[in-house]
Amino acid sequence: MTDIIQNEIIQFASELPESIRIDEYKNEQDIYGVLSFNVPSHETTTLPIFYDIMVDVSGSMSDKLCDGRTKMQLIIHTLTNILHHFAENTQNSHIQITGFDDSIHSYIKRTVVTPDNVESLISKLSTMRPMNMTNIELALQTIADCVNTNEPPCKQQTVIFLTDGDATVGEHDPAKLSELIPNSVSFHSIALGKYHNSDIMYALGHRTPYTSNWFINELEHTGNVYGEIIFNETHRVLNSVVIRVNNGRIFNYSSGEFETSIHIGNLSSEMNKQYHIMSDTPSDCNVCIQGIDTVNGTHTEYNAIDMSSVIQSSSIHNDCDELNTHFIKKQYMRFGVQKLMADLRLCSQLSDNRPRVAISIFDNYKQLLPDVKDNCDELRKAFNQRAKKLRDSIIKYMDSNDLKEDSLLYGLVDDLNVIINTLTNNLNLKYAVAREESQGRQTAFNTVSEMQDNIDDDDSLLDIRPPRLRREPTSAYATPGRLDLMREMSNGENEEYDNYLRPPHPAIVSPFRDEESQLDAFQSINSP
Repeated sequence: MTDIIQNEIIQFASELPESIRIDEYKNEQDIYGVLSFNVPSHETTTLPIFYDIMVDVSGSMSDKLCDGRTKMQLIIHTLTNILHHFAENTQNSHIQITGFDDSIHSYIKRTVVTPDNVESLISKLSTMRPMNMTNIELALQTIADCVNTNEPPCKQQTVIFLTDGDATVGEHDPAKLSELIPNSVSFHSIALGKYHNSDIMYALGHRTPYTSNWFINELEHTGNVYGEIIFNETHRVLNSVVIRVNNGRIFNYSSGEFETSIHIGNLSSEMNKQYHIMSDTPSDCNVCIQGIDTVNGTHTEYNAIDMSSVIQSSSIHNDCDELNTHFIKKQYMRFGVQKLMADLRLCSQLSDNRPRVAISIFDNYKQLLPDVKDNCDELRKAFNQRAKKLRDSIIKYMDSNDLKEDSLLYGLVDDLNVIINTLTNNLNLKYAVAREESQGRQTAFNTVSEMQDNIDDDDSLLDIRPPRLRREPTSAYATPGRLDLMREMSNGENEEYDNYLRPPHPAIVSPFRDEESQLDAFQSINSP
């Protein structure tokens, strides 16, 4: 039987870019390292899955896109593709499609999708139309009631909740709304368009380790989000995954801090994961990855140890050696960007004009200035300078190492451009938070917008690659299976982006790219 997790290793840095300092984030003796592992390709599950899809059908869904279609027409098209996919590729997919405005509208009651009933189900979607006001509380309570009923029972339940606006009736407090989300299910909240309530969607997406939030700025990418969600759910292999570190700490992007353990939810096929590690005793540091096998329900554990000696002593091919040279440094730059994004988000979470979480790291500040309102401009400028300095150092590294088309690094540059544009124009942080989510959860889909375009036209450092005619909706974490399903869900509506739904440059893979190369490395140092 193939292991669910493969190539689990820790690599500690011996040399790092001097232009990026992390002294403020670690203890004096701490060494930076990276935990890497991958989940190999698995077949689509045959276990029953219940998909509860809740769609906003309020009046704003009648808004038109640039090509004349309405938001509602786009959603109906995506749901049609989902139904076709379930009928043609799965055996046990239960689906329920419900709409909400200030009432609940049932379009497809819970049923198993088959080739025999798929056309009948699709015909029911034609009755979906935009109507009244938006009651998010009613929608979430309806979802909770359905999950608690769960008849007939399905062990795997998935909720996909989409809205394009704000709560106009009913409860509107983000914390109270998030409390309605059931603890036991995978819950995906999707914000469609730029006019949603980002505070509500963030709260929903961070209620439990099994909840996530997605932001679709360019509406034509709707199918891409649904595609990645469906792939992850139909190829889920490990549930309730916890990463525990002994003699070290692991970075939690949500808290912006290093912790002894993190809960990352579920793992699915074709995932390549990298996490930042700190330890003052690297030789004694080890990591345990724990989870529940989705097939047999058994507890499973995988252990990772420091592989630096293996890498240095093995006879790995030159291209792998070169890849390893950049691997740690690129992850270190990624950490610098993630820490900046976390600090900015935490600093901006205000309640009654006071910070909920005081930050301690940003340029020349050691603690949040006592009067936030009087010093907002200085605080914003400090973050802006920090982002520009970090961006310039990454661009220089790309230029000097012939990495101008490296998908991970130019994704980081785009992340920083979003931050700089946000801070320069005093815009809502939803764009920066969306980019942080993609980096933190390492998703294939990446929110794209005009916010990632360069604004410093006189800065020669920014000319790092030929202009892109279209922004790419995917990140460095895209995989072949996810890309295929993202295309399928977008089929017929998103064809102009197909050339950009492509496998990424090998920017983030571990030096041990397969089981055989890892075994060779071990044998090379253990042979007489």
